[in-house]
Amino acid sequence: MKYLVRKARASFDLVYSLSWIVGMLIWHGFRVRLAGVPAVRKALKIVAALLAVLLVSFGLFHLRRFSPRPRVAPVEQRVVATFQGGKITQEALDARLLEIRGALDSGGLMPGILCPIERSRIGDEELSSELIDEFLKATELVAKDLALEETLLHMAVEHGLMSDSSYLRQIWEYETVLLVDCIEDALRGEAQVTESEAREYFLSNREEYAVPETVTLRHVFVNMDFLDTPVARTKEQSKKLIQQLRDSLKQGEAFGNLVHKYSDSESASRGGRIGPVSQGSMDPVIEREIFSLEPGQVSSCIETYSGFHLFIVDNRTSALSPQWDQIKDRVISQIEEEHYGELVQKTKEETLKTADVTNNLDKLVVMNKPSDLLFRVGETRFTVDDYLYLYPHSRPEIGSGATGVERFDKNVLREVFERALLAEAARRRGYLDVSEIRKQLERKSRQLLIDLQLQSLCSEHFKDIVSDEAQLRAFYDSEKETFRTDLRVIVDRVTLGPATAQGEESTQAQQLARKRLNKQVTEVFELLRNGSSASELSKHGVQQWRSSESPQEITHFEQELQESLRTKAHQLLDSPPVKDVLPDPRVIEPVKVEDKFVILRIREVFPSRLKAFEEVRHEIEGRLLETKQQDVALQQAGEILMAIQFQLTRR
Repeated sequence: MKYLVRKARASFDLVYSLSWIVGMLIWHGFRVRLAGVPAVRKALKIVAALLAVLLVSFGLFHLRRFSPRPRVAPVEQRVVATFQGGKITQEALDARLLEIRGALDSGGLMPGILCPIERSRIGDEELSSELIDEFLKATELVAKDLALEETLLHMAVEHGLMSDSSYLRQIWEYETVLLVDCIEDALRGEAQVTESEAREYFLSNREEYAVPETVTLRHVFVNMDFLDTPVARTKEQSKKLIQQLRDSLKQGEAFGNLVHKYSDSESASRGGRIGPVSQGSMDPVIEREIFSLEPGQVSSCIETYSGFHLFIVDNRTSALSPQWDQIKDRVISQIEEEHYGELVQKTKEETLKTADVTNNLDKLVVMNKPSDLLFRVGETRFTVDDYLYLYPHSRPEIGSGATGVERFDKNVLREVFERALLAEAARRRGYLDVSEIRKQLERKSRQLLIDLQLQSLCSEHFKDIVSDEAQLRAFYDSEKETFRTDLRVIVDRVTLGPATAQGEESTQAQQLARKRLNKQVTEVFELLRNGSSASELSKHGVQQWRSSESPQEITHFEQELQESLRTKAHQLLDSPPVKDVLPDPRVIEPVKVEDKFVILRIREVFPSRLKAFEEVRHEIEGRLLETKQQDVALQQAGEILMAIQFQLTRR
């Protein structure tokens, strides 16, 4: 049709041009004849003839331009293989080969069903380019893989898997992820600001970016008896003690010594060091005092609701007002992040107002039926069954018999609802019509249907495996050692350090810090051996104390502790400790982990044991299915391929 239209237009142009020339020649000839000049009239006839020849030649060439040409099928549309029910094009084959090459180069998962089996035969050694090329030359395998996928896809459609609940849920979740990513990218683009706009904001809010004045302190704290602490003092005793400490400082006593001996603060393990701190981060009573001091000065005895404090200022840094060039990236990022958050919130609110939304998340207590509606956004309905299918592990501590609100993680539900609002906003913007989004959804839909169809074919074989008691017990007997528990222990853990506190940069300060730490480690080790409790240890600056109540596998401890812990646990199993005679032998010598020291005290040891068959039956079923799954899938795929009339038409 288009060819005929183009030909008609060309013919019209030719006729119109010839008619115009002939008309002009007749008119000129008429004028010359009236003038009675034969020589001129003859010359005009010759010129007219030449023009006519030129116009005819031009018209013929013009028509030939629009003559039909033989169509050649593009390379990507050439059929390279045929099979019962479909065909494999060069384009599809090249795309799959490209995917396989990328997977082989990166060591990732290979696409398809048959190709991963072939890849497993190559082995796990590093693949050379020659080996990859050799594998890719086996186009018949790849073409068969594509034929198998197309057949499974056709079977899935025939069996109605596109309306299967598991397919609909998974494709909805994938579509939501795509749409939310799209709209978030779009909103981030809308939230961008120019440098001039950010600079204007900075100049109007310069004080917001000012670096405040800070001080670095050391601190002695004496608590009072109304607190739940290991040291019991009256208010008068605490006040008298802090005053004595201040007098000692005036007489030349080192501040660090007072901290080590008397301070009840958690900062005692760091030599009493605090900071740097800025105004607004501490008690106003303390701030008024410390920000009036110069480096080296000692504060007065400061009383707060918890006790009495004594401070010495080590360093003081003046407030700074940063320049635009130093802070522009931070300002731009902050403004854009704020705008982005506002746009996201605005988008959610607009969707709530304009879309058909039902929110039942405040009624979880009565949600017991699988069909109960949690929320609806537009055409999206999200039920209790959808939640339990997509997020089965969001509340693992609740048993299967739980009902009502116990079955739900409110944070997960709130996030799912908000993402559904954003996805609906993206649909309204037409993002589902974007070609790249459509392609990704089609690829995901195709893969889901193929996987579901293959699982459906294999399900009967899996049921046979799970119901075969003899096979399960045989697997248990052959893999018995893998079901043995490791040594487990219940321990008290004390962490001391690091050796050098923040700000102690001089060599002398580091040496003093290490000396203090070594002394503390020795003292705490002896206290643990003598059975001291957490409250007694806190007097010696121990704050990082963790006492477990349930058994822990030794393999879960840091590598530096595992060997010592395992050795000590075996010793205790061989010869239980004798109480009330010697210091507790369950305490493990201090072990250095990174820049800290860790001391463990074993409270109870649970020897390794073999789990009974009934304890691990569910685990055996899962492991057996995992080992058989690939074989069963390949067997089913092979049966389907045997039924396909496959023919490779071009290698």
